[in-house]
Amino acid sequence: MHQTNPFQNLIWTEEFKHQLVVCLSSHRRLHAWL
Repeated sequence: MHQTNPFQNLIWTEEFKHQLVVCLSSHRRLHAWL
């Protein structure tokens, strides 16, 4: 049961990382356009 907690946390971290990369990429693209 304790293994489910860290596993879910890992998935959340991966999703957060992906979203962060997308946001960063979008921001960089906007900066490049400027």
